Amino acid sequence: MTESPTSREMECLTLFVRGMPAKDIGTHLNIGTSTVQNHIASAYRKLGVSGRSAAARALGIDYLGQPIPMAPTASPPPDAEVVGVELPKAKSGGSSLYEFYVRLGKWRTPPRPRGGRFVLIFAGAMMVMAAVGAFFAIGAFVYGLVDLVHDMTR
Repeated sequence: MTESPTSREMECLTLFVRGMPAKDIGTHLNIGTSTVQNHIASAYRKLGVSGRSAAARALGIDYLGQPIPMAPTASPPPDAEVVGVELPKAKSGGSSLYEFYVRLGKWRTPPRPRGGRFVLIFAGAMMVMAAVGAFFAIGAFVYGLVDLVHDMTR
């Protein structure tokens, strides 16, 4: 027996399929956005669908959502010269750009900063030592003042 979506899941899914964003659904239903997303994901799982249009078909709702057309990106003509990039020379034997990338070894990725955790621990320890030193310095100063006042009142 398959599990059917709860009424709250169906309410969230119906609003979502009709085009309302999850944030607005949450505001409309007085629940959090993550709760709305959880309800929608649970309804998807229970209905056996994986997208908004499939959910609309399962619910019998006309889904009018159209993908937003992307503006074409301007690409240089194929014979344009690329400046500042040196491609590897092709060898006989089927060398590819990927093989060149693999041969770069440790140069493929930028170096990780070293000693970050040590620096934080050292700086924290120095701050604690400075605070303890300031505490003792203030204590010694106050003790000196009290001793001076005591000597003056004798």
